[in-house]
Amino acid sequence: MKKALKAGLLLLPVLYSLIRLKADTGFYIFFCAVYASFCLLSCFIRNADFFKYLVQIGISYIFLDISFHNVDFSLFFRSFRLIDMRIFLLVLVTTFLSLYIRAYKWKYLLQHIKPVRIKSLFNTIIVGFMVNSIFPARLGEVYRAYMLSRLEKISKSSIFATVVLERVFDGLVIGIGIVYIFLLNIIHHKIFYQAGLIGLGFYVAAILFLLVFYFRKNALVRIMKRLLFFIPGKIRARIFSLLDLFYEGLHIFKNIRNLLLFTIFTILTWAVIIFNMYLFLESMKIFQYIPISFNPLVFSILMTGLLAIGISIPSGPGAIGPFQASILFSFFLVNAHYVKTGTYEYNLIASFSMYCWISQVIIQIAAGLVVLAREKMTLKME
Repeated sequence: MKKALKAGLLLLPVLYSLIRLKADTGFYIFFCAVYASFCLLSCFIRNADFFKYLVQIGISYIFLDISFHNVDFSLFFRSFRLIDMRIFLLVLVTTFLSLYIRAYKWKYLLQHIKPVRIKSLFNTIIVGFMVNSIFPARLGEVYRAYMLSRLEKISKSSIFATVVLERVFDGLVIGIGIVYIFLLNIIHHKIFYQAGLIGLGFYVAAILFLLVFYFRKNALVRIMKRLLFFIPGKIRARIFSLLDLFYEGLHIFKNIRNLLLFTIFTILTWAVIIFNMYLFLESMKIFQYIPISFNPLVFSILMTGLLAIGISIPSGPGAIGPFQASILFSFFLVNAHYVKTGTYEYNLIASFSMYCWISQVIIQIAAGLVVLAREKMTLKME
């Protein structure tokens, strides 16, 4: 069953190309040949990472093709001339401001483990985002736990617990934002409203689980020991020792003041990120193409939420593919007329999606390299 699933994941981009053959025969045959050769190579390379990266690149390819297969690239590249560089400078400022606020909110999660310097947290977050931009699978979340552990001499498992908790709270805020938009009754798509509720419910359930794990740890561990009886003793002992370290990262639940400040900074972080998206849209004069009934700020919330969901899909470096598709889908969702492929407006939105992605990736990689050079560190995890 496992081998069949792996084969299905590897062949998915090839099957997609075969379906799309009529659109551009030469391109899709070429892709099938190249990708199929890598699939054959994966049979001889006993490396789980190679297989994983190949699947993620295939997923990125599918999303990129969905987004750009009908783009007129002469119009696409001309659209970049519309960028207002004065507003883009504000985009840079708000990007780093959001990272700085992230450092502050992370500080309150780590307070019970060890008081950590804002400089260390800020640098770690920047490098984490850089790693996400270079490597697939959101490896930056793992790397920032590793880097902070080296800088501040803290257990990696305890730090990783705070990273998980931070992401759960982020997801909760995103879920609330998307549900809020659908409650405004501007978007008349019941299925997406239900999806928003399901997402919100998932993150609420995740927080409840973490609360139960923290306040009823012993009872939960006893249940887990019974359920994991078939795992060899040494591996089981390692799992539960890691759970003990993970537990150390959740002590914020006992400190109401720090929990409240963390929640406030989480909301503030996303407020700045939404404003950052608003500036991105404004810098390319995109708001004139959304329906008049749709408030630009509400649209920025919608796009930010859908982007956050899109980049969580396993894909290539910097979530390329799902990132662009999420932006185009945002416009489709508000019933904008220009989502029709081949129009000038569609080319403009497609170039906007790439402009956002390239800007963020370049900013994150450049800032991350500066931090690594200053801290005399490499991306190698020992």
